[in-house]
Amino acid sequence: MKNLTQHYLTSAKLVEADIAYFEQKIKAKNIQPEQLELLNKKKEQLKKLNEQINKTS
Repeated sequence: MKNLTQHYLTSAKLVEADIAYFEQKIKAKNIQPEQLELLNKKKEQLKKLNEQINKTS
């Protein structure tokens, strides 16, 4: 179980980094519409990862 939780935590950190990257692009007003769509998908992915972390910890 601990390895599974660690996997989810690592995945969540990577997704958080992706989200931060896209949010910086928004602040710089240098983001494409498809990147906004990807940002929304990443936020949903992070939500699901956090649910899995809560279940396994």
